[in-house]
Amino acid sequence: MPTSSTDYHMPTLCEIKTTDWLRGIAMPLIGAILNESESLPDAAFDILPLAYQSGEGADRANEIFRRLCEKPYEGDALAPYSYVKPRAAMRYYSISHADAALRYITTYLARQMKALNEKRKIPALTLMQYGEIVSLCLFSYEETKKPQLLALAERWIKIGFDYSSYFNAFPHTEPMRRAMPPEQTARILAGINDMQYSSASEIDVYTQNTLTARGDIAAMGLRASAYRCIISGMKKDSDAAELGYAKLMKHHGAAITFTSDMHLAGREPSRLIWINAACETIRSLLDIVRINPMSASAGDLMDAAERIAVNLLPSAVRDGFVQEAQRVNQISCVYDRRAAYSLDGTAVMYKKISAQIETAAAIAGALSHFASNAWLVADGALILNFPVASVKTSFVGISFAAELETDYPLGCNTKLAITVSSQLRLDLLVRIPGFSRKTRIIRVNGELIEDTHNSYAVISREWHTGDVVEIMFPNELRLEKTGASSASYFAGPVLLALPLTEKQSLSPDGSSMELTSDDKWAYGIRGDSAPTKLGDALYETEAFEVPSWNAKHAIAEAPPHISRRVADAGKAEKIKLVPYGRTMLRVAQFPCLETEKLKRGE
Repeated sequence: MPTSSTDYHMPTLCEIKTTDWLRGIAMPLIGAILNESESLPDAAFDILPLAYQSGEGADRANEIFRRLCEKPYEGDALAPYSYVKPRAAMRYYSISHADAALRYITTYLARQMKALNEKRKIPALTLMQYGEIVSLCLFSYEETKKPQLLALAERWIKIGFDYSSYFNAFPHTEPMRRAMPPEQTARILAGINDMQYSSASEIDVYTQNTLTARGDIAAMGLRASAYRCIISGMKKDSDAAELGYAKLMKHHGAAITFTSDMHLAGREPSRLIWINAACETIRSLLDIVRINPMSASAGDLMDAAERIAVNLLPSAVRDGFVQEAQRVNQISCVYDRRAAYSLDGTAVMYKKISAQIETAAAIAGALSHFASNAWLVADGALILNFPVASVKTSFVGISFAAELETDYPLGCNTKLAITVSSQLRLDLLVRIPGFSRKTRIIRVNGELIEDTHNSYAVISREWHTGDVVEIMFPNELRLEKTGASSASYFAGPVLLALPLTEKQSLSPDGSSMELTSDDKWAYGIRGDSAPTKLGDALYETEAFEVPSWNAKHAIAEAPPHISRRVADAGKAEKIKLVPYGRTMLRVAQFPCLETEKLKRGE
């Protein structure tokens, strides 16, 4: 069984076959992006590993990788986001073991070494994104054992931004619209591409605060701390990686993940969640677990990644349109003016994939990362993290395949049919989600499995063809406190929402879509209310009208505090609830009359 350590674990990306649910979201995006143009934008390269593995688009993905890797890396290796193509090549190599992919990565890193030895100035954004470069160094070192690659990783850690100190101190405890003058922030962002330094320690405090408060940079910083820990072995690096997300959620968290419209935006569910930041968050949470899968916090981090993947990302994609940012309580998707440092006023509107390639690629790339980490090989054990793919791999020359049948994510019942080429002694670890750690049922050939380690059930046995693993995680409805005065319903990992009937209005050229609704939405709930299941993914619960909950500029205000007098006076109604991922307009964080049990988080 894997042990808890800070050794670098690059998961063996086995041959996988993703489930219909994941393919239904990712593959239309991937197909549209691959067909959009002959020249693929850099941001879209992250989608290629899933296209290559899934069989759909595999030929095109393989051809793009072949053309990419047939010649050495070209371009400025110190430029922001220069790591995107090498990172995609790293995952391609993990699947294909194509030598050309590894050469492409190492020539990229060699160009970096040359540039640093020439004492070139480094763009500020690159100094904030250095964790991606460190991961490439560690991966390449693992494959080649060349000491200069470790030396390069150590050099980047020395000159890159110290996210460990940032997360341990965490200065951004309030929305940035209150903490920093928008005009100052706008000036910094406008000139950010021209800012270059020898190391992050030279960056002035205003610029540091502006960059670290960007949602995507804060998310990337989580995994940068984990990579630092591999080199340093220091507890502050490990703590920052594992506790950083908890701090982001404490001060800026909504029901799914933290809010950020380019800048951390506070805990109100009316604040925007930037999709790019959410996608980077999935990457970081899974990379932290990949590095140390047996840590005590691994289960909570995977729960958080799963919540984003099964709720936020599906809701941002609809019939060839994607959304750059969204709200948990989203009663309209119309143009709105934001502060000077925020996203464009059209960010919440749904736009054609062709007009929003980078966001579409980020979503597909995050789902690709989610699928690739569904199965993890660590220290000779096979780990099932998310039931979104069947797997085929081998151990000591013996093939092992698990054909997956599941109703995930709307249900939490999974069956694995095992096929091996010969008898095989192997530890199979199955992640137990947080909502079911006391109620899970796992059987092998009818025999109950009770051994656990942290957030995993441990199945240690000799496997034979025909073995069947049954995994049942009862996903009874539960109410969670998700804000200062609000709560949300969940069924397993799925957030439930009140759906609002959409009135769609296309732009004259058909490239964007505004949404409005005439439905009532200002409802509150009681902490002891129990929804009833009406059918497949359809629920009903008691609610009451909250006249004091209003909208401003077509945006729902923060859920108000509810007293018993207000709850008793409100008109009682039954409202329908559906999975968040199936909605475009909705309310998912309701003002709640709390019970003592809810206050205690039970």
